[in-house]
Amino acid sequence: MLRSASLLLVLLLAGVGFASGCASSPSAVESANTALSADPLGALPRDFSMELEVEIGRGVEVSGRVEERPGVYVLLADGSLHAETEVAPPKGKRPARVRRLSQEQESDLWRIVMDGGFGSHTQSDSLGNVWMETPSAGTILVKVRISANGKRWCFLRQYAPSTEEERGVRRLTRALASLAWASDEPLAETAEFPVRYDLGPDPYATLKSAAPARAGVGGAS
Repeated sequence: MLRSASLLLVLLLAGVGFASGCASSPSAVESANTALSADPLGALPRDFSMELEVEIGRGVEVSGRVEERPGVYVLLADGSLHAETEVAPPKGKRPARVRRLSQEQESDLWRIVMDGGFGSHTQSDSLGNVWMETPSAGTILVKVRISANGKRWCFLRQYAPSTEEERGVRRLTRALASLAWASDEPLAETAEFPVRYDLGPDPYATLKSAAPARAGVGGAS
């Protein structure tokens, strides 16, 4: 009987340990998720910078999509975003600075880079200097250069207008354009001109005195 009681006690203790182990697994996962939420910027490389250029091939009409129009976007490691759309700057010239991104915005952009398959130098295009490439007629060419973790790599993507081809680079281009406040419509169609209103007669007219008469020269004696 004593032996049976000991065996029962061992089984009970094992059951308690098993239950504790099962209960601790979700806690460990929750702790990991909490730590990840507490540090959402942990995956962002400290030297992250990038450059993206959209070139339009001959015969491509003006599009309502921002990723199908000429543009140059440059993000520096300090978060400064330079951008020019509609008319790309001359080769070798950096666009004007538009704004400075927060770390949260840079982190979101880095996630898009990773999701699109552009976040590793092992996946880059070994085509030499991709900046020397030109788009084929009727296509759109996007050149991407990424710098992170002490390395630099490039990608070259080409797609036809009005399609869903190359969604990764389209999404990346649209993200940069949005951060640079670029619209989906060409500038000429979205430009807002000031409206001038006629506010009626001058409300201060009655308060203005007439200019004094100018004294004559050599008055009568």
